[in-house]
Amino acid sequence: MVTQGPRLNPFQPDAPARASIFSGRTPELKSIETAIVDTLRGHPSHVLIVGERGMGKTSLARYVENLAQSPAVWGAAGVDVGPAVLFVSLGFSATIPDACAAILSEAYRWAQQRGPSMVTWFQNELSKLEGVSVGFFGVTAAVKAGGNTLPWAFPGALESFVQRSEKAASGLVIILDETESIAADPQFAPFIKSLLETLGQRRVNTVQLVVTATPEGRDRMNSAHPSFSRLFRPLNVGRLADSEVRVLVHKALQEGWPKKTADEAFLSSMCVFASGIPGFVHEIGKATFDVDTDNHLTEADFTQGVIGTDQVVGAMDVLEQKHFMERYSKKVLSNSYREVLHAMALAERDLKRAEIPTEEIRKRCPTVTQPGPYLANMVKRGVISRVDGKRGTYQLPDRMFYAFLLLGGTRRSRKAAHL
Repeated sequence: MVTQGPRLNPFQPDAPARASIFSGRTPELKSIETAIVDTLRGHPSHVLIVGERGMGKTSLARYVENLAQSPAVWGAAGVDVGPAVLFVSLGFSATIPDACAAILSEAYRWAQQRGPSMVTWFQNELSKLEGVSVGFFGVTAAVKAGGNTLPWAFPGALESFVQRSEKAASGLVIILDETESIAADPQFAPFIKSLLETLGQRRVNTVQLVVTATPEGRDRMNSAHPSFSRLFRPLNVGRLADSEVRVLVHKALQEGWPKKTADEAFLSSMCVFASGIPGFVHEIGKATFDVDTDNHLTEADFTQGVIGTDQVVGAMDVLEQKHFMERYSKKVLSNSYREVLHAMALAERDLKRAEIPTEEIRKRCPTVTQPGPYLANMVKRGVISRVDGKRGTYQLPDRMFYAFLLLGGTRRSRKAAHL
């Protein structure tokens, strides 16, 4: 067994996938590339990336950074330099002034990389904005009881930034990630619409927005302003194909240390039980990489990685803590309920559809012969939902929950997991 060098686990479930192991999303990347080229040519094309949690929206958005800075892309637009790219996480932005300040913070960091003269100019511009200051942690906006003027001044600040940086950048790509919190503000969608319209009226035509959102976040923004989605080129990010999962695993294993290989049984299990969800691939991959002892991943390693050992926390326990404790584990304490849920996941896998009739659930329940009352109670608790217009038909809330149930559910049901 090779022991030289520090151990390096290449799977990173808590960080965006590195460009070197990024896999799949070819149609989405082509669409985004076209949108970037159009924008740099003066025809702004904005992108809305929509996907359930764990589907790799942030990894795709991070890859957009590399794409926008690729000479091949901005060369296709006929420009000599690439755009400024600002990757902005709005996870801690609960208000529109917070969101504006977060974008300006990334713009300030970009200015710092361009030298003292750009920094001085940027600081002078920020000093003109009421309630805005630059500190050790970047740009902050003080919210006053009477309101904050930053959102109204923000389009002008972006316009000035684009004009001042035109020699160093051919445009501006703003990537807004983790929008779930800010999407709950009913004024956010109207603000984005007003921002893009104002930039258009001022002929600031080389600014692009790339926004990530969950389906729920998108729906909130559409409810707040019905024409919100029409501002964007929509991209729905779904599960990876089995072939893409295999490529991701092979790339990752070659980047780790020690380098490892995986047999067909391991890869097949990963395709089935990760269900094409990148977050699950990385979580299971991380655990199995750590439990393996001979640098060759097998089905036995997969099972141990999912369940865990005395030294390694199992992927199933980690996923439960991260995603399912509040909406599932604390609401479903009975083995009978868990058996019904697991049967739902098995039925969805076998039938290849999300809408599951009660009869199909009953067929897959070894001990629960009448699952109806259990299903009704779980609907009341918000664990599953009924399918409108189809009597006795139910569905799981999302793909992540489905994959989690296939893995076996909770710690209490691991022994019955179908691995």
